[in-house]
Amino acid sequence: MSWQMQSSYPSKTVSKPLVSFLYNDEILKVFGSVDIRNNEGFRDYTLLHLLYDSGARASEIANLSLDYFNQEQKTMAIMGKGNRYRLVKLEPRTVQLLQLYIKKYRIAPKPSYQHRLFINQRGEGLTRHGIYRICKKYLLMAIPSKRLKTVSPVHSFRHSRAMDLLYRESQ
Repeated sequence: MSWQMQSSYPSKTVSKPLVSFLYNDEILKVFGSVDIRNNEGFRDYTLLHLLYDSGARASEIANLSLDYFNQEQKTMAIMGKGNRYRLVKLEPRTVQLLQLYIKKYRIAPKPSYQHRLFINQRGEGLTRHGIYRICKKYLLMAIPSKRLKTVSPVHSFRHSRAMDLLYRESQ
């Protein structure tokens, strides 16, 4: 004879924290905190716009090649998890920034990094950790520290884009 012991105690439920995202005015403040008068600042400004516009992860942006950007079709091929590509339609502003960055502001890379889109000060490809530091730098400049405790530096752009798309869809 089998029997099961049932507990009269309620099971503990753990609620997941809400996804952290930035509101549109906060995103604009982050963009506004970047000094675009030099190569590094313009690269950072372009990178932040691409992060927001594409909803890509830091590692996906770090691995972008120049030839993933199709200027005519205004798209970016992004290799995601599982080595699968997705084609992202870019906003006209992001396309303009990318074109200007590539043509005028991109630092001359070392030979083994010629294909990479985003280059660091040493002429090497920007890493996901470098992208994290860039995002954190501008978030600290633009957003109150109390608010930053609830926001992930890189994923906040991804989540903010998702929330923006959901909002647009509901309108």
